[in-house]
Amino acid sequence: MGRIRMPTDRKRYAVRSLTLMILAFFIIWSPFHARAAADDVESIQIVPEKVKVKTGERKRITVLAKKENGSAIIVSGSSLKIKDPEIAILDGQAVKGLSPGKTVLTAEYKGIKTEAVVEVIQDNTQSVYQTVIDLPEQILTGAYTPAPISISASSVKKRGAENIDVHLSKLSGPGDLIAVHRSERVKAVKNTGDLLTDIDLKKDHSETLKTEWRFSKAGTYTFKVELTNPHGDVIAETVKTAEVLPSFQDLGTQIEKLLAMRGAFGKDENGRPSAYTVLAGRPALLVVTDVETEQIKRIIPLPEAEAAWAVTVASDGTVYAGSTPNGTLYKYVPGSSEAEVLGKPVPKQTVIWDLTAGENGKVYGGTYFDGHIFEYDPAKGFTDFGEMVPGEEYVRSVAYDPEENAVYAGVGAHAHLIKYNIKTGEKRNVLPEKYKSYISVYDLQIQGGKLFIKLEPEFKLVVADKKTLAVDYETTAQSRGVSPLSPDGKSVFYTSSGILYQYNVDSKTASPVTSGGAPVNLEQPVIGFGFQPLSEPPFSGIALVGFTGNYEGRFFKYNLESGALKKTVLPLPPQPTNIYNVLGGPDGKIYSSGFIGGDVGIYNPLTGLTRQETGLGQVEGMASIGSKMYFGVYPMARIYEYDSSLPWNRRTNMKFLFDLHGPNEQNRPVAMDSIPERDEVYMGTVPDYGKNGGTLSIYNRSTGNLMINRNIVPNQSIVSVKASKGKVYAGSSIFGGTGADPTEKEARLITWDPASSRVTNEIAPVPGKVSVSYLHADQDGKIWGIAQDTLFIYDPVQNKTIYQEVKFPGVRSYRVGGNMEEGPDGDLYVTVDQTFYKISKTTKEVTPLKQNAKKLAEDSMGNFYFAQGDELSTGNNIWRYTIEDPVIRAEAVELKAERMSLSEGEAVKLEASVIPDFATNKEIQWYSSNSGVASVEQDGTVKALSSGEAVITAVLKNGTKSDAVTIQVGT
Repeated sequence: MGRIRMPTDRKRYAVRSLTLMILAFFIIWSPFHARAAADDVESIQIVPEKVKVKTGERKRITVLAKKENGSAIIVSGSSLKIKDPEIAILDGQAVKGLSPGKTVLTAEYKGIKTEAVVEVIQDNTQSVYQTVIDLPEQILTGAYTPAPISISASSVKKRGAENIDVHLSKLSGPGDLIAVHRSERVKAVKNTGDLLTDIDLKKDHSETLKTEWRFSKAGTYTFKVELTNPHGDVIAETVKTAEVLPSFQDLGTQIEKLLAMRGAFGKDENGRPSAYTVLAGRPALLVVTDVETEQIKRIIPLPEAEAAWAVTVASDGTVYAGSTPNGTLYKYVPGSSEAEVLGKPVPKQTVIWDLTAGENGKVYGGTYFDGHIFEYDPAKGFTDFGEMVPGEEYVRSVAYDPEENAVYAGVGAHAHLIKYNIKTGEKRNVLPEKYKSYISVYDLQIQGGKLFIKLEPEFKLVVADKKTLAVDYETTAQSRGVSPLSPDGKSVFYTSSGILYQYNVDSKTASPVTSGGAPVNLEQPVIGFGFQPLSEPPFSGIALVGFTGNYEGRFFKYNLESGALKKTVLPLPPQPTNIYNVLGGPDGKIYSSGFIGGDVGIYNPLTGLTRQETGLGQVEGMASIGSKMYFGVYPMARIYEYDSSLPWNRRTNMKFLFDLHGPNEQNRPVAMDSIPERDEVYMGTVPDYGKNGGTLSIYNRSTGNLMINRNIVPNQSIVSVKASKGKVYAGSSIFGGTGADPTEKEARLITWDPASSRVTNEIAPVPGKVSVSYLHADQDGKIWGIAQDTLFIYDPVQNKTIYQEVKFPGVRSYRVGGNMEEGPDGDLYVTVDQTFYKISKTTKEVTPLKQNAKKLAEDSMGNFYFAQGDELSTGNNIWRYTIEDPVIRAEAVELKAERMSLSEGEAVKLEASVIPDFATNKEIQWYSSNSGVASVEQDGTVKALSSGEAVITAVLKNGTKSDAVTIQVGT
């Protein structure tokens, strides 16, 4: 009969069982086994006496104490040591094999020692596995980067491995490491943890795990991925090092608002009364509205335009719009699905400020950059009539006189009213002498033989006889000029402080318009008037209609006969707003100011969320002391105070302090800084249109005193300000307000001593340069700056420039400056001439990092923010040069159930889990598809109200992740 062989696993089991039975016999039958501390220990023994273990395997060992009477006990608290830890190590009361070989295990108890041989043998029955992480060549801060983990058998044996965990460990690195694995469920790990648990590996296993990796801060990271078995043994691992670079991230639109500059009126393709306006955006949108129904009929994009200061309806019913910043004329034929791009009427012009209708379908317009007027004839195209006043940049307004075939042009930045004879080309300034000190003729109409001239500033409306130029009437009007002449030929309408007025051209008097016995208060200036025949009561007949204000889509109708009035808000869609400035607040948030219309987008780097606030105009500069922020706002150089530690409130937490306009003639507070120790805010300003001579103004918060130093650098603007070591340094520009010709030759750098309230030093840091637009103070008190195209360093101790070199060849000169910020690496960062640069403080090397970047701000983590646009525009979005990004995205929202049944009147609270639980945004919003069946509170409490079915959805706030449960309600 042959020998019966016991399987190896069963044999091991039998041996282990027999050993345990013997040990139990000794313990149970020993009369002294319960005595934990015996003084009569004769010897100790390691069981088993020979420890044989495979690599990666753990084997438990026991220490027995033999007594003089022959009994034995299992002892605890014995000292165990292994001689060669490269072969085996102790893991609690077990020996773990590491590599093949022999070593000695020593046990000591009560001063008695014993030894056992440990032999580690290679386990050749389980496959050998390997892990590989496929990292890309470039890894960017904050980005979720696909980098799959491959698990495979590098040596196939008889069996695989069961219940294996995939474990991540960050070994070093400056920030957090996030790994995300997607399978049936999403799992995310931060720095250390299991990506997968209890997976089985086949003996010939080959698998790729889809994983994304995210590094929160730029720098060098070392990390490893391990495969571990249920005993904690590592059966495979890979260690990787990653160099994480700063990244550029598009943070998206910061401000959306409705902004309309002008409005006009005509008829649609069916003869219905229609209103036309252009909404600012990228691109700008021409909106067609039915006047009767007040409903939008068409929205027509204007390619490449961002806004339109001018809209008019020609005599043939065609609609024309003149745009900015591309200075292009657009043509829209009612009923068409798109606008025709006619092109630039005058080369190099960036704005068409105004349009007016002529005869035979012609239109006339005025431009900025060189103050031209032009004609567009549908039959012949464009005719450029040239500059109206050489050296003046603006034609703000135009009016056509059919009697004399002449175009009147309202000019700035030094007011002129030019009468241009189309036939002869003769130009004559007809503005009465007493008004020539104004900045511009901002609005202009010819009605009933009268010139209606609105002047900037002060919005003085002057009515003058067209032929004699005798002034009939003066008043103040905020509306964009006046209405067309009324159907009876006697009156025009305008608004002043929101009140609608009627001016009689015969009697030369004005009076408020009334409705129901009260003055008509439209609350905002009218930006476009018209007379429209309406059919629906109470407006049947001729109605005066108009767009009111720039920002809300307000609209009104007023029946001339009955006095019926309706004020409404048209459903005009808000559009992304161009960013004018980007500023870093003391609260660590980034403040973006909108172009023209203002408003503020506030981005929180710690949450990755932006909120939009209203009540602040176009911000030119900012400084802070503690939590208080001081905004310099255009126009009129207005200064506001905001406490960033309190909620934004345009009424209670946006305090107007003062303006620098009026007799000081300042318009743009472009450079601001502070000295907290003195409780003082410093403001560098650019004067009004057509003016020279800026200021360095000082506001003391404690005393409320305001010191205005006009012409502190004679006839120059102050465009950069930096406080350092108790002094204030200010850089100038030879340019004044737009339209002013410079009188000086080179820019200056001055030192202001607050203690003595005087300029103690003045220097041309780079002779011949026209602006000192950027300043930064280093730790040694030296002043780094940029003068046009030249980087320089000024030493206040020596009162001289110690370094200068052209680093920005070909850079244009500007009226305003910018920020130069120091990064966490100690180098300087700046945007110059629409390029974002890094400047090495050690080598002075200048490295371009990104094109089309404008403005610059830095947060508390050393990240940089700028507006990203094109040659003509700053763009709607801000971008970040990311050094550190702590925001961790949510991967999923999960509810525990898919369906639930409730009875009427029953309530249950649902719990939503956000994965991972360390995500930055974990705020859940709850919705019911049928609130009549089941309602849901924002804490997740569901109330069953009536029979039926409702879907309750949990949605991550400001995100796309959600989960839902179906609620069946029965009686």
